[in-house]
Amino acid sequence: MFRIICGECIIAAKVFRFRKKACLVFVPLILALVSTNAFGFMSPKYAPEVKAAVLKYSAFYRQMDAEGIASVYSPNGDAVVIGAGKDQDSIDSKGVISAYEKEFSFYKKIRSLDLKINSMSSLGHVCWISADVFGDVVLSNGSKSIISGRFTAVLRKFGNKWLFIQSHFSIPADGPKRIK
Repeated sequence: MFRIICGECIIAAKVFRFRKKACLVFVPLILALVSTNAFGFMSPKYAPEVKAAVLKYSAFYRQMDAEGIASVYSPNGDAVVIGAGKDQDSIDSKGVISAYEKEFSFYKKIRSLDLKINSMSSLGHVCWISADVFGDVVLSNGSKSIISGRFTAVLRKFGNKWLFIQSHFSIPADGPKRIK
């Protein structure tokens, strides 16, 4: 099998004027990327660390702590937050704080928040998750309501910490549902 892939790579190298040495670099990379363990797999070493980062995020959310939430996002100015509202998107650390402060202004209190991770996958030091979210809240006008939707995020490992690079919250078209 290696000879076939290598042969195809050499043919491609002639067509695209690559050198054989370049093929030797790209063939193992391509093999690694298309292997069954490269995608859709979460490293057993990283899974508890990523879950801890997501739990930290949800704890800050429950406390309505916008600065705490910003602390679990990348400080490099490349964080992207997209909410369910038409004007709920921001880029960079200051935008993360203002986006969550604006969101929290709708709530008087968040009584509970459940975040159920449905999938986690990683490739190197990048991880992506999807989760269902459900919460009971008291709105700023005093009425009770629920938070229900889907949450996706991309995290990256910086040193010994997993930080959010991108997150997105959406509300299903058929409305809120309780997590089972």
